[in-house]
Amino acid sequence: MKPRFKIQNTIGIALLLFATLTSCTDDLDIVPNDDQTVLSEELFTNEAAYKQVLAGIYANLALTGTDGAENSNLKNIDAGTSQFGRVLLYVQTLSADQMIWSYENDPGAREIQRNTWTAQNPLLLGMFSRAHLSIALANNFLRETTDAKLDARNVSTTTRTDIVAYRAEARLMRAMAYYYMMDIFGKANFVTENDNLNSFPPVYERGQLFDFIESELIAIDTDLIDSRQNEYGRADKSVAYMVLAKMYLNAEVYIGENHYTECLTYCEKIMDGGYTLAPNYLHNFMADNNTNSAVNEIIFPIVSDGTTTQNYGPTTVMVNGQVGS
Repeated sequence: MKPRFKIQNTIGIALLLFATLTSCTDDLDIVPNDDQTVLSEELFTNEAAYKQVLAGIYANLALTGTDGAENSNLKNIDAGTSQFGRVLLYVQTLSADQMIWSYENDPGAREIQRNTWTAQNPLLLGMFSRAHLSIALANNFLRETTDAKLDARNVSTTTRTDIVAYRAEARLMRAMAYYYMMDIFGKANFVTENDNLNSFPPVYERGQLFDFIESELIAIDTDLIDSRQNEYGRADKSVAYMVLAKMYLNAEVYIGENHYTECLTYCEKIMDGGYTLAPNYLHNFMADNNTNSAVNEIIFPIVSDGTTTQNYGPTTVMVNGQVGS
């Protein structure tokens, strides 16, 4: 299944427009005047931008756009039904009868819950598109942080040292997106930072995706920050171990091979990283779960709050789903 999707890319559009106009005549010397459009070379004159662009990859898991909860950076898809946590909850949990949902007025939810969905289900389109946007954002970050680019910009040694971990995190976020594509759809349009932007991506099947994800997560292990040592909301080694453990647990489905021993190994690595169950189970679902006992249990949060990361995401849906109609 390959639902069609379209991603808005203001930087790409601005570059294309500029190239087209300047190639016609020197008289049309136009500079984009959209205050939300920043060309990459201008953006990275400030070395703090590298961390900000990395943050955008994480933000794609919580936000749907840059202008509030009603805004979506995916065309023709409702902002709510493309929020990563929300569509992941629906397509993985609701479809597996792990919960019974009274909130069936949410477009696509009824079909997912009753196993009557089609390829045009808005929740499936949202999941497909959001995961591929994560891949695109990670690829862009990796293209902008090559040694050649950093040399050309005279990036400081301190920032370059930080960028080693930043690149590992971007690769991890990309691998995780491919994991969900492999798990949910069984295939994905496959692109890395080394591919031409104008090339038509090949479709990778489960076996190919499994091999890529596994090799990526193993390769970045030494560059990732140690378990529970990164900033809140950023990924560390245990997030990579978590994805590997989930892959190995279901390897018989993905590639027809038994990998339970490897699954156990990576689960033990997570526990060795200092993660423990919260003494109070309810702490996991409270707004202060970044400071209460749940902080020792939650391996990788999708950061949300009522002030800076408003969205129609999983917490909103969970509350509405309990109320129902």
